[in-house]
Amino acid sequence: VIFALYVTAATIRHVADDYLYPQLYLQRFTPDKAARELTYYHRVCDASTQTAHDTTELIVTDGFRGIFIYIGIFIAYWLAVPHLGFMVTTPFVMLAVAVLLGGRSWIPIITMSVITPVLIYYGSREFLRVYLPTWTL
Repeated sequence: VIFALYVTAATIRHVADDYLYPQLYLQRFTPDKAARELTYYHRVCDASTQTAHDTTELIVTDGFRGIFIYIGIFIAYWLAVPHLGFMVTTPFVMLAVAVLLGGRSWIPIITMSVITPVLIYYGSREFLRVYLPTWTL
């Protein structure tokens, strides 16, 4: 057992020293790297703007406030599914979460928010024989 623990610790140390730490070192943001690399819009990155998009978030989801927003969305989803059904509520929840996560392109967001629940609903009904909630007002 002691030998197995020693071999495991040595292997983990070897992997960390030879593979993980060099990769983390390469990903650091340095002024030299900022001068070399260009963003998608061919603008030079600097330490203050490490992103190509200078947009503000629609809803600030930092810290606990963001967690409470997601929890609120899923509690509302949990309460609405038995009454409105899976096919009605799931696209709205997927759309809300996509917007909160920073989605900007509306066509793919709406398309995936509609197609995914349809595939899940019919796949679970036809292949798994699991019947998801339907509209019961």
